[in-house]
Amino acid sequence: MVFIEAFKGNLKMAEFLLEYYPELAAFIGAIKNDEKGYDWLTKHKFLRLAALHDALDSDFKAYKWLQDNKYMEDAIFAKAVHKDQDAIEWLNKNYPVLRHVAELISTYHDNLQKKDDTFGAILQKIVKPLG
Repeated sequence: MVFIEAFKGNLKMAEFLLEYYPELAAFIGAIKNDEKGYDWLTKHKFLRLAALHDALDSDFKAYKWLQDNKYMEDAIFAKAVHKDQDAIEWLNKNYPVLRHVAELISTYHDNLQKKDDTFGAILQKIVKPLG
């Protein structure tokens, strides 16, 4: 639950993670496109979390690395973030809290995409008259 609250922006929970579980704080940062978070994960050899991050960003090699290294729950989690119904159902049955986290990250990614699409549409309106 601390992870969820920190991901949502609760600063007290984020500070708690930073103090006691810095790898999870860095993972949240990486998910939210903070390069320092991702760099911290790799520098401190949290390769599993770095690979999970990459799998969440649709990197098939990272997804395969998770599978090859027997991190099946992480691979299923990545699929759930990408709205694979079987993965969502499996998480819901076996790790309901992780299903909730996957949904939270998926929604975050969707909202980022909408913002990107909105910016792109605005940019198109600006660029077209100039072109």
